[in-house]
Amino acid sequence: MKLLSVSGLLLTTLLLSWTPWVSAAESVSPIRIAMRDGVELAGAITIPDGAGPFPAVVVRTAYSHEAYAQFGEIIRERGIAMVAVDVRGRYESHGSWEPLINAAVDGQDVLAWVAEQSWCNGMIATFGGSHDAWVQMLTASRGAPELDTMILVVLPGDPFENAPFQNGVGQAPFLTWAVQNRGRFQEPIAIDRGIYDVLASYPVVDRDDRLGRPVGWFDTWMTNWELNQYWMDRSYEHLIQNVRVPVLLNTGWFDLNQPGSIRTFQKLRKHPDSEVREGVKLVIGPWNHSLGYLATWGELEFAENARVDLAGSWIDWAENQLIGAGLRQGPPVEYYLMGRNEWLSADEWPPRSTRELSLHFSSDGELATAPPPPAVESYVYDPDNPTPIVDPLPDSVGEAFGHFPHDVTILTRRSDVLYFETEVLRSPVAIAGPVKAEIFFSSSAPDTDVGAQLLDITPDGRAITIQHGLARVRFRHGYTDPRELQAGEVASVEVDMGSTAYEFAAGHRIAVLVSSAQFPAFGAHRNLFDDLATGTLWQRATQTVHMGNESPSRLVLHQLQHPQRRHSGRRVGTRP
Repeated sequence: MKLLSVSGLLLTTLLLSWTPWVSAAESVSPIRIAMRDGVELAGAITIPDGAGPFPAVVVRTAYSHEAYAQFGEIIRERGIAMVAVDVRGRYESHGSWEPLINAAVDGQDVLAWVAEQSWCNGMIATFGGSHDAWVQMLTASRGAPELDTMILVVLPGDPFENAPFQNGVGQAPFLTWAVQNRGRFQEPIAIDRGIYDVLASYPVVDRDDRLGRPVGWFDTWMTNWELNQYWMDRSYEHLIQNVRVPVLLNTGWFDLNQPGSIRTFQKLRKHPDSEVREGVKLVIGPWNHSLGYLATWGELEFAENARVDLAGSWIDWAENQLIGAGLRQGPPVEYYLMGRNEWLSADEWPPRSTRELSLHFSSDGELATAPPPPAVESYVYDPDNPTPIVDPLPDSVGEAFGHFPHDVTILTRRSDVLYFETEVLRSPVAIAGPVKAEIFFSSSAPDTDVGAQLLDITPDGRAITIQHGLARVRFRHGYTDPRELQAGEVASVEVDMGSTAYEFAAGHRIAVLVSSAQFPAFGAHRNLFDDLATGTLWQRATQTVHMGNESPSRLVLHQLQHPQRRHSGRRVGTRP
């Protein structure tokens, strides 16, 4: 049977679900599995022909177990059974739906049930993307002795650091996800430019009501605007030492879940158990949340080699772990270097073949390796006219939700931004690793945001966004320790822009754009130290960036020196 390529909903649909494929399947039997509290989850089993017993792949999904029917048929031909189950409160499963809250214990109960079946030989993998990857990690981090491997596609990180908050700042796409997935079934909603007005309105906690679809659990998310026990109960990264199995991770440079996927890989590579440490693999391509091939994505173009049979690699992984030798397939990291448009590999992230490259902000608008003389530059941020992530905002509103390589030339000329660029590059500069800005910052407001966009400036004058991020100043001492910014205080604020792998060509410039909003990708800050969910008042603020030896505001990149080795032309994610 020919494998289908990955399908899914692009970010422009404003739906952050990940749907592999839908097709009628043969040899499928309905099931109901009782949880420890008596609630029954509904799903289906696909079992191979023959006497058995067989290994199994388990999926728990918020998007209907029927969506995985064809995947079940494909792995059935490899001698692997499949169990697909609707999570609690979704589609045919009983109970009440609230994302993440029952994910761990329900996952443990489903895995225990599968392991006890006569047709199962005790070898079990879990599989799924986005939400359906999240629930896997929540289960494994609380202990899952029946589990043998996980396939985690576009895995979000902890909720307060990746989704629905990104480093403590609320992300706009999760409002649309919430209103479309608020109840038992998915409820499509037409999203147009009117969403911009909703996302600019206050209080934040009422935005779902303004769309005509109140979501109780979303309101609870927004009212928990600092890291607390509510979020720790729905997090997994602090318990990652409890993961005891090999893991395959897939993400994309333009996937909003990329930070969580990469952090999970980094933590598993430091796991005390060598089998876990040596059994984890990360594949990162020039993809958005759907992981589909895009010849053109915004201002960037990608070669045909970016089209990868990920579905085949998932099945190869499951077969190898459940039936074969159980060794990791290929190097620990395979990543796509954009700009050069080729696959490279590494043992760690960032690759060992990189060195830190610091580019200091200067009052004359330059980015340079040497710190400049002390200086300050200021701009005025107005929450009533928040700096957009691209100017003008596009009609295709999904493109305004971030993780899109816009031409932001017009944005660089606004009065509410600061812009810094290098000299013209005499030779290519390739980077691979985390992208950060360390900004020494003061404000006339007691709390505000500061953010940065990494840009590639082309010879024809385009300013292309490569990565971006925003930091909430009240969390500069940690997400559990919000502090007011005092008058005259110069705070050191780290802006995390995630990771990338990109080659700036000779004749181009590297640039960074500093602002206090990236609307509507992130909600605009009102410049007050009050309740972020229920507050309605706002004020303008004068924002000042400090530069020089004592306040070395800078862009921090990881410059690639000598790649470990290049991808050899085999299928990504498979054996050498």
